[in-house]
Amino acid sequence: MAFKTIKILSGRANVPETLILPAKSGESFSVGQALTVSGGALSGASGDTDVFYISLENLDNATADAKLACCRVTPDMLFEVPVSAYSASVQKLGAHVTISSDGLEVTATAASSGFGAEIVDLNSAAAAGDKIICALK
Repeated sequence: MAFKTIKILSGRANVPETLILPAKSGESFSVGQALTVSGGALSGASGDTDVFYISLENLDNATADAKLACCRVTPDMLFEVPVSAYSASVQKLGAHVTISSDGLEVTATAASSGFGAEIVDLNSAAAAGDKIICALK
């Protein structure tokens, strides 16, 4: 599992608009992976970073001219995502946590820059693999 859009708060259907954008050469992508932009192309997001897009398809070892189906992250979107680890002292309502190294989960590490994932609902999470609800910055 990865980042799954579960709610768009503006009241429209909970289905994001699809964009087809350049993918960074040599990278592989998975459905639901958090993405950023590097050198004018989509790249996997990780750590304390600003997530701009979510991948909507799998793509292995992108070529120089590869395009990737994705959706733009907007402030009114909520995502269900698994936690790679759980820490009651870090993962609290309103806390910002980092994106895992593969871009498919959130961590139990606090994000210091205010980016990463903002916890909106712990969703009864208590262990690695449990799912929380978050907004992306």
